[in-house]
Formats: sequence, C-alpha cells, structure tokens
Amino acid sequence: MDVLICEDNVEQLYALKQLVLQIAGESHLPLNIYLATTRAQSLLTVVKQQCYQPGALFIFDVLLDQKQLTGLQLAQILRQKDSLSTIVFCTTHSELAYLTFHYQVAALDYILKDELVINSQRLRHCIEQAYQRQNPLTTASQAAPKTLLLKIGAKLVRIQEDDLIYAETSGNKHRLMIYTTYQKLEVYGSLTKLAQLSPQLVRCHNSYLINKTKIKMFDGRQMRLLLDTGVSCPVSRKYLPAIKMALT
Repeated sequence: MDVLICEDNVEQLYALKQLVLQIAGESHLPLNIYLATTRAQSLLTVVKQQCYQPGALFIFDVLLDQKQLTGLQLAQILRQKDSLSTIVFCTTHSELAYLTFHYQVAALDYILKDELVINSQRLRHCIEQAYQRQNPLTTASQAAPKTLLLKIGAKLVRIQEDDLIYAETSGNKHRLMIYTTYQKLEVYGSLTKLAQLSPQLVRCHNSYLINKTKIKMFDGRQMRLLLDTGVSCPVSRKYLPAIKMALT
C-alpha cells in the first residue's frame, strides 16, 4: 500500500515517516512511502496525476503552508478525484477538528502531533484499517477481531473492541465503569488512557467515553448522544469537535 505524507515541518515530517516505517515493520505490512514532502503543491501534482496505487493512505496536517494550500483544501481536492483512499490528519491544532466535519472529506482520524508517540497505537490502527480497505479479500481471512486489554484488580482481561459500548468514571478513585454488549466491568485506569487504545473510542465528556460505531443520533440542542443500545450520554462543548468528527 502506498503512503503519502505532507508535513511542512521538516523534523516532524522525518519523525512521522520513521514512525510509519516502524509500524510497517512491526505489523509486517507491505507499505511503500510513495511521497514524503513539505510542499503541498508536490502532493497536489501527484493527486491530479493519480500515479499512486489506488486505495493509498494520505497523512497530512490541517493547515500546512497557508500561502499555498491548507491540508483541508488538499483533502477536499483529493476527495473530488479519489473516493477510495484513506485520509488521516496529524496536527497540533485540536481546535480545528470540527473543520474536517465542515469540509466533509471523510477523514479516518485526527491525531495530535504532541501525542503522536503516545498515540502511535492509534496511527497503527489507522494504517491497518487503510490496508484492510485496500485489500478486503486478503485481510478478511487474516484479521481477527481486535481486542482491548483491561486491568481488573490483579487480572488482565481482554474484551472485543466492537463489544465496548461506553465507559464512565467510577465513584472509586482511578477506576472506570465499562459497559459492553454482555457485561459491566469496573477496571483500573483513566478515560484518557482508554481512548488511546483505539480510534473507535472517543471522549464526549470529562466523565464519559463512547464507541463511535455505537452512535445512533446526536441531539445538538440537548447536547446528548443516543447510542444504538438506547443509552444516552452527555456531550460537553470541549469534546464537541471530536464528536462531530466521529459522525463523518
């Protein structure tokens, strides 16, 4: 699978390229860094020529060099010409996440550069998902359901990612209540660390985290999410951009 990266900071471009190569080696995926550039115009030329492998992975900043093209404008042009490739934004501007919803570019994820090392698992998941989209027949037989490793007392328990519905802070310090399709668990940890396990898990409130695949409806007036199990969770303005991103 071809990977194309556009980042206007040379040091961050190099770090991102190395991280992608590291993940490729660890995951044993046949990735090819087709282009890694600081110039949006260089990537635009490649997009217009469409000389990369169909179903590629594009990683770029939201802003880039605003004298030329922003990352959002570049993503919009890409989507007009290519509906199959995967887009991931990697940026320092968390407050601009809502713009990706406005531009309707169907980005897979929005990862903060400051947390890139911490969220490398999140980037790994994006790469694996992009590869599965490009190779649905070969990966369908190989891919096992993704599991999450949780600590319950002295025990470590695995649950399937798709079974987790939502989580909330517990009355007990450093504990979470996790609600799955089949059970309710009190586990050790924080919502911040839990969200780092998968891009499917999104904070909607200081006390709540939801599995975005379970969202049925968002009520902007009441600022609440209705999940497909009938559960209603609050949404705070702090996490509204992330929720809008999850709904794209």
